[in-house]
Amino acid sequence: MKIIAHRGASFLAPENTISAFRMGIEEGADGIELDVRLTSDGRIIALHDVTTARTSDKLFRADETPFRLIETCDAGSWKSSKFLGERIPSLDAVLDFMPENRDIFIEIKCGTEIIPFLSELLRTYHRHADNVVIFGFGYDVAAEAKRLLPEYKTLWIGEFGYNIQIEDEMYDHAEKMVRRANLDGFSTRADSVHVPVMRERLKDLHLNVWTVDDPAEALFYQETGVDSLTTNRPERIIDIVF
Repeated sequence: MKIIAHRGASFLAPENTISAFRMGIEEGADGIELDVRLTSDGRIIALHDVTTARTSDKLFRADETPFRLIETCDAGSWKSSKFLGERIPSLDAVLDFMPENRDIFIEIKCGTEIIPFLSELLRTYHRHADNVVIFGFGYDVAAEAKRLLPEYKTLWIGEFGYNIQIEDEMYDHAEKMVRRANLDGFSTRADSVHVPVMRERLKDLHLNVWTVDDPAEALFYQETGVDSLTTNRPERIIDIVF
């Protein structure tokens, strides 16, 4: 089971920053996860929310703001003064930083408009072709990413009770959605009921579980046979699981 640092080692460092990604790697994570959005001038940035307000000192809406303004934000001091001056990185800066032997889980937080820009960018980073994973809650986003970037592992994020309705046929529905778009797997919230069922149904595909910070839970999912587990505290999980 691979351990993936959620937005980097985001328990200790400001989420979706180079510092968080570096800390995740230093703690021994097999890879990092980051959220991406598209700026008004077509740059892909690491940002979870629609705006920069929660994780920086300025308020900009990503899709209405050029990157030159986004990169003026202090994205670190909200977490700790030692991260003063940390910036919201572009995806190309993250790809430049990341070593070739670590996975990069790219969660798309906007719509399909980002896919052509992502396609163009990834094709210039051949050294990461084997360790990039693309995923998102939007089924249309995951399906379009797989269509335009068939060589990249692509997952659909499905959360039971959120974007998958709780009903008798929900597991059939989730499996059919994944297979219909020829996706490489499924990502879902940690749940001791849903995860084992999806593991059984998707035996031949990748199963990612998020976000697990409790070592006992991590051991359960390891025994369940999930392929990757996303955590805010990679060092803590690695110490117990391995």
